[in-house]
Amino acid sequence: PLWVFVQLSGNRERRMVPTAAQVQLQVYAALAYGAQGIMYWALAPSHAGPGYAPALLDERGGPTDRYDAIAALNAEVHALGPTLLQLDPVEVGFSAPGNQVGIEHDLFTSIDRTDALVVGEARSDPACMVSHFRGSADGADYLLVVNRDLRRKPTFRLRLGAQADSVQL
Repeated sequence: PLWVFVQLSGNRERRMVPTAAQVQLQVYAALAYGAQGIMYWALAPSHAGPGYAPALLDERGGPTDRYDAIAALNAEVHALGPTLLQLDPVEVGFSAPGNQVGIEHDLFTSIDRTDALVVGEARSDPACMVSHFRGSADGADYLLVVNRDLRRKPTFRLRLGAQADSVQL
């Protein structure tokens, strides 16, 4: 199984502290690729060396400004967990590169994507990422739609390669 570490502790020297939105994107992108374990790289306040920024707890042991957002994200992931753990990843598709390189073959418009369940998004929004899973017990198709935009919260309209007999949210 794929397990992924998501960085929570920042680097003060580089002025890089992951925002709650960046952490959320890291987690959902990992889930989209079939990660079955999400772990966080976080330094405890008492062990934070020079140059590192606090993750969830500050130097005094109190919650940072990201604590509540990460707790809410964990609750979302735990709610999805029982379903996701029963699924096998099939493929991941994107509407547009969105400043990402190396995913040309994974774009909905790629000729390399034959027999894809999802063939597009109505507006070709570059924030749209869709993972196709298949139930290991029942063979049913499942989709996980991920918003890659760190600021907007768009609604995506997916185009399927075949008519669905039912849709459940």
